[in-house]
Amino acid sequence: SAKSADPGNYDEDYLMGFLRYSIDNFRGMTGFISSMLITQGNRQKGLMEMQTAAQKGTLMRDMAQIQLASTYLNYEKQPARALTLIQELRKKYPDNYSFHFLHAVALMELKRFDEAEAQAMQIRDLISIGKPPYVRELEPRYYQLLGRIHQKKGEYEKARLLYLKAMGDQSFYNTRTVARSLLYLGKLADIREDRKTAEDYYNRVLTLEGADAGPRMEAKKYLKSPYRSGAE
Repeated sequence: SAKSADPGNYDEDYLMGFLRYSIDNFRGMTGFISSMLITQGNRQKGLMEMQTAAQKGTLMRDMAQIQLASTYLNYEKQPARALTLIQELRKKYPDNYSFHFLHAVALMELKRFDEAEAQAMQIRDLISIGKPPYVRELEPRYYQLLGRIHQKKGEYEKARLLYLKAMGDQSFYNTRTVARSLLYLGKLADIREDRKTAEDYYNRVLTLEGADAGPRMEAKKYLKSPYRSGAE
């Protein structure tokens, strides 16, 4: 491999680490793929390799940092570590709105709600004035972000209305936001112990053309067993 030929090739640590982590973390989806590969799933080793690439990589360093931040935030439940990486990425790429959204989510997960809402308001204002690249098409994503913050605060009705607003744009480019909003609406219904409505939302995720694998996996999970607040 490139790594064995050049021990200083830390970019390969990202590729191998991401592969190892993904095979282990998504066993249900990657079983067939992993059976075709020599590499075995190893969540902890994969995480360490991504960390090495994020610190020492060259060509893949930014990609490793982005993936590591997402992993800390969404799977490892370590928002403080994610925030540190996201802040570095925002300094390096100040016009990348994806890092702006991630910044708000990390603050939300840390329950720094005032700061999270302030970031969301910044996004709203930038969309309103049309400052590139904050185009109008980002409005549904903003509504969903704000809904997530309100849900995390326990303000469920505010969150529900914002998720519905996020689904107002049914354009194909908004499919990912619609899928996530349906999933979050299902969770809110489960919190209200309205199982029939929750199941309807989860099934809509599964039948939505173009929906990502992530929300589909969660929808299947919560169709089997109801979502419980704080159980993530």
